[in-house]
Amino acid sequence: MQVRAHVKARCTYAQFVGFLDQLDHGGRLISVDRFSFSGDAPGRHQLDFWVTRYVLKQAQAGS
Repeated sequence: MQVRAHVKARCTYAQFVGFLDQLDHGGRLISVDRFSFSGDAPGRHQLDFWVTRYVLKQAQAGS
């Protein structure tokens, strides 16, 4: 199963990298499908971010 999200936010580059780091350490299979990061004010950026989480289920033994 796939769960997809489209996130729009204003953030600094450091906040964006911190968010990616949290995704990496979350223990889940996640892919960043695409993103757009553009400046709209000094130090602040507009982020468009598409991400997919893959949910894998294993059959129980004896099923």
